Amino acid sequence: GVPLDLPDAANLSAPGAAMAYSQGEKNAFIKADANGDRKITPGEFRTLIAELVSIGSEKAISVKKWGVYGYAFKRIDADKDGMITPTELQAQR
Repeated sequence: GVPLDLPDAANLSAPGAAMAYSQGEKNAFIKADANGDRKITPGEFRTLIAELVSIGSEKAISVKKWGVYGYAFKRIDADKDGMITPTELQAQR
């Protein structure tokens, strides 16, 4: 099977971390990360949103409802490198 721990986010589950990923969020990221590089590209972002909608993410539901994928991607991509890391995604929760 695919390992469900995201190395970039390993410290997010540590005691005192703001909010750890849920198993559903980890699974959504892994399913959306088609090439397995542990980063979400704009092309993979729609899949990520669809997966997050399926687990009831309010923010993802809003992104899908309003069709604001590009806007949401740019908001999450904090370092503006064109990729979303687990850390960047977690910061937007």
